[in-house]
Amino acid sequence: MAGASQCLNCHQESNVISQILSLCASCIKKDFEKLLPRIEQVHAASRARFNLPEKIPQNTPGISCDVCINACRMADGETGYYGLRKNQSR
Repeated sequence: MAGASQCLNCHQESNVISQILSLCASCIKKDFEKLLPRIEQVHAASRARFNLPEKIPQNTPGISCDVCINACRMADGETGYYGLRKNQSR
């Protein structure tokens, strides 16, 4: 299959498997708990490339952001989860 990727879990080839995650949707649904460490590893690496925090900031004291449902609380100098806001209090 030209342009196909292979699922790391079931080894099936398909054009709809993410080349970065390397897992098919069926395996993610069926074996989610088993595959969660891989999913989290890829997610953390992609966030790091854009200098975004790995987890939702929840620092107290901190400045609240109400742009989305994550309700980040950012310490001084910290960026919100989506990178839209940064606490630059002085």
